[in-house]
Amino acid sequence: MPIMTGFEFLHEFAGLDIAKKGIKIYMLSSSLDPTDIRDSEDNKHITQFIHKPLTVKALEEICQ
Repeated sequence: MPIMTGFEFLHEFAGLDIAKKGIKIYMLSSSLDPTDIRDSEDNKHITQFIHKPLTVKALEEICQ
C-alpha cells in the first residue's frame, strides 16, 4: 500500500464505527515473516491471511 501498511490501515479502521459492522478483511501479502502472520492472526478484524500469489482456489475458499 503506497500511503500506509496494511497494519497501519487496520489501526485506523479499528477506530471507525464501520469496524463494528461485521466486515470481513482478507490480508493478501507476499510476506513470509512469522511476525506478520502472527499479527494478522491476532487481529480481530482480519478474517484470513492469504499469501501471494492469489490463486483461484484461494478465491473459491473465500466465496464459500
